[in-house]
Amino acid sequence: MVVLFATFMVAGCNKEDDLIIVTADFTEFIVENQVDTAYINPIEKSVTVFVSDSAAMRNVKVIDYKVTNNASLNPHIAPGDTLDLTEPLVVYLQTRQEYMWIIKAEMVGVNPIEIGTITIQNMNFDHWYLQDDKHWYPDKDLSTKNYWWDTGNKGANLLGPKNPTSPETGFVVSGTAAKLHSTTVMGVLASGSIFLGRYVKTSGLGAELSMGRDFDSRPVALKGYYCYHPGIVDKVKSPYGNMEGKKDYCSIYIVLGDWENRVKIDTNEKIFLDIENDPHIIAYAELSTNEDSGSEYLPFRLPLEYRDDRIPTQILIVASSCKYGDYFTGSSNSVLYLDEFSFEY
Repeated sequence: MVVLFATFMVAGCNKEDDLIIVTADFTEFIVENQVDTAYINPIEKSVTVFVSDSAAMRNVKVIDYKVTNNASLNPHIAPGDTLDLTEPLVVYLQTRQEYMWIIKAEMVGVNPIEIGTITIQNMNFDHWYLQDDKHWYPDKDLSTKNYWWDTGNKGANLLGPKNPTSPETGFVVSGTAAKLHSTTVMGVLASGSIFLGRYVKTSGLGAELSMGRDFDSRPVALKGYYCYHPGIVDKVKSPYGNMEGKKDYCSIYIVLGDWENRVKIDTNEKIFLDIENDPHIIAYAELSTNEDSGSEYLPFRLPLEYRDDRIPTQILIVASSCKYGDYFTGSSNSVLYLDEFSFEY
């Protein structure tokens, strides 16, 4: 496995026009024999690319990379070029300013069983698809290959375009982020949500969901960035009536399991996943908070707690601006931003 890191600093400006700051970041970096999606940390300005042990550090072949704001790379690197990363390599991303990046490699042995064979699409939430000028999907399109994520937007859109979950381009870590903004539909709470799986149908005032996607590895943790602005709970249902008037909570959680089929959730019929007692669950981790994040994204790391040594067959990743939104309890003003999810192995 090869691990690429990148750090930067901004060089000085000599021209008056250069006082306009135009930043430059890597948003994608792919090398030969890569076995998982690259992890890019734009806050620390780091890039981590995972490849197989067969890749030699002095001969790392670049497949593709992407940068922001049409930055040029000096020295130029093109797809197909090979990099000698036995020593740190200094490159510059140039816009109106010049950003120095130090790229270096580290070879680490990896157990293929832990990495697995399935790569989840759109973990950085850069791709979005608008169906019928009405429903936003956090996917490149709705083909079998690209339809990985879904939301509760279809249920909220019954009376007209109203998407509690939508793309965010102005406040991001990199590229595009997901904005989960709770609202109400016919007086009922509609929490902003995003999950691996599919929205099946509206069920009464709730929804039937088919949760999960095929997965066959055992990551150590789920990582990413979030920013949360909790509202005051103004919609409640039993058994959470005591939350009215208090600050709302958000939730981000991951579950690995060995179910034969997708997990059925029906919020109207009160059919939910039993985290504590479901024998199919192999590992679980959650972030839940009612603290306001302020004006910046916060990094998170959810270390998975494994219950045994089974290999999973499915994965659930779920996030909501109202933790108890499935129970129609929360604030109609809570906002949760998400960006740049990745796995740590």
